Amino acid sequence: MIGFTLGRHRIAPDMPCYVIAEIGHNHQGDMGQAIKMIRHAGECGVQAVKFQKRNNQELFTPQFFHSPYRSSASFGPTYGLHREALEFDFDQYRALKDCAESLGLDFLVTPFDNASVDFCEQLGVVAYKVASADLTNIPLIEFIARLGKPLLISTGAATLADVDRAYECLMRFEVDFCFLHAVAMYPTPADKLNLSRISLLKKRYPRIAVGYSCHGKGTLPGVLARSLGAMVLEKHFTLDRQLKGTDHAFSLEPNELRQQVEELRATDLALQARRDNDLQEQEPARIKMAKSIYARTAIPAGTRLTEEHLCLKSPGIGLAPYHFHEVCHKILNRNLEQDEPILWADLAESSSPEQPGQEGFQLELVQAIR
Repeated sequence: MIGFTLGRHRIAPDMPCYVIAEIGHNHQGDMGQAIKMIRHAGECGVQAVKFQKRNNQELFTPQFFHSPYRSSASFGPTYGLHREALEFDFDQYRALKDCAESLGLDFLVTPFDNASVDFCEQLGVVAYKVASADLTNIPLIEFIARLGKPLLISTGAATLADVDRAYECLMRFEVDFCFLHAVAMYPTPADKLNLSRISLLKKRYPRIAVGYSCHGKGTLPGVLARSLGAMVLEKHFTLDRQLKGTDHAFSLEPNELRQQVEELRATDLALQARRDNDLQEQEPARIKMAKSIYARTAIPAGTRLTEEHLCLKSPGIGLAPYHFHEVCHKILNRNLEQDEPILWADLAESSSPEQPGQEGFQLELVQAIR
């Protein structure tokens, strides 16, 4: 069976959806805020929290690092200083990891460069997330894959050829990995979610798990993704969508994240295959609303029945309507009152085609109202 263990949890078709609260940089560089977000995420029932790590001096060209950044979401006058303001040092990351693990959560990180991978290895993370922007960064993927830890890889803004390339790269390593369908639009409009891609990825890569990194609004996209077979759902998380930052607008607040987890669990229950004998649970409704064959008027024993003697009424405690033409021309072996339900036992030389035990069940119901 497809699946693998990630931290304290199992990712597999027969397991609950593995839900990641993507905190990213929604903590605004505030350690207290980050700890609070981890605790709220744990209370919502997720399996993991995720952060992002960048070595900004290595990652950006000097010109890009020092370029002015005048966005209303900026935490610094240049793009580099903006990013620096959102970073935590090693001791802070260790405290975040300890907090998550004390709550039974897996602590995941998306590293954007090799130095950040080394940072995470020293920290002791259990798995890595590769962002969509690095799906084509085969050197980074190889650098992470050599560590032998599970990878989750987003596929936003990528062609299938790009995904194939990453797949072929990772199949050379003894490492578990999962592709996450994603759309690199923040937020993603409903008509751009392209959730059918989940089914395509499952068919194209049948040997691995497939999930969804959601940038859409609300909880519905996650539910739909789960119904299509997504085993992992990554969803951005915030304490307040009005906070400063680019990702808050399409993130879920605590009550919504809790709702998302509950809806995913309900989706699993709704998709469970039910056995035929579970129809017994529907029997009260069937009896109340279904119709049976009844005596239209009082009928004496010995009468050969015709359509004029019979009618269809509720409740459905007698013979089903599909026996109507079989009952016609049968001889009645006892007196019937008007509006009495007809059973096979009421008919001469008649054998019941019903399943064993059904006649007795019907008789008990009839006797209960006679």
